[in-house]
Amino acid sequence: MKNALLIMGICLLVTGCATSRYQPKNYWGVGYSEAEIEPGVYFLEYTADEYSSMSDAVKFWHQRAMELCTTKGQKGYEMFDPKQDISSPYAVGGIAGAITALLGIYKYPVYTAYLRCTEKPGSILNK
Repeated sequence: MKNALLIMGICLLVTGCATSRYQPKNYWGVGYSEAEIEPGVYFLEYTADEYSSMSDAVKFWHQRAMELCTTKGQKGYEMFDPKQDISSPYAVGGIAGAITALLGIYKYPVYTAYLRCTEKPGSILNK
């Protein structure tokens, strides 16, 4: 019985660490960041962690876009020039950072786009 509980605990610990989290950008460069580049137009980026897929990054990008626009009193947004990329963590310093960047050990999905908040509910892709 003790062995079964120990194995279950280890499984929960391992799978708990391997899940995506929605968050502001942290020290490792994982999370969302935005900047207002002109009145009412934002550049929004979401960098997921190495355990996440591009679809996670896209999902979290849209979640942040909707949050940002609702705080501005709007119901939706138009998005422009979406891009998908894979990057290495840039906040890791020293020899460890150089080695992981050179070897490409960690790959972080990144989704970026411009957005303009609108009164129209939902999202619209403009090219």
